[in-house]
Amino acid sequence: MEPRLRLSRVRVMPRIEPTPLAALLVCVLSGCASVSGRAGDATTYTADLGTVAFADLTRGVERVVIGRHGYAMDQREEQFASLYYSTEWREIGARDEAPAPGVTGIRVRIVIRGRRSDGLYRVTFHGERRIRTEERPEWHRAPIPEAFARRMDRIVDELDAAVRSAPGEGAPIATAPGGRG
Repeated sequence: MEPRLRLSRVRVMPRIEPTPLAALLVCVLSGCASVSGRAGDATTYTADLGTVAFADLTRGVERVVIGRHGYAMDQREEQFASLYYSTEWREIGARDEAPAPGVTGIRVRIVIRGRRSDGLYRVTFHGERRIRTEERPEWHRAPIPEAFARRMDRIVDELDAAVRSAPGEGAPIATAPGGRG
């Protein structure tokens, strides 16, 4: 029996005023190679999905990301040593997220990356969000709000459950385009 998904999360942290010493400490303590942006200004939701078998991940993405949440797959690259899935950008409205003053548009997509090791894939889930504002009409990154992080938490939890369940088990999946998101 293949090992199933192990889940740990990277959560959105409150905004912290950056200082060069704080940035250096964050970098050293987290083991990162570089720091982009200011500490505390997360612009992408990231969750470490642990190790998972290819077939289980594919089934989970199809059932949850595409089926239940209605995202459309834009790019799918599956190679021996790595995999990369990205959905199309999807504009969202006020029912999904109350826009901040001055925001004229919000779009999101999901990116899943995997690196093969010992027959399994080490997988990370990324929720990307871009906005347009009255001052900057081109799509650009901005700090993610808690509502977006909660929505991505739900998708990751559902993906985890789908990957852990045997094929054909669990609750029925809604497959209509434009489902929850």
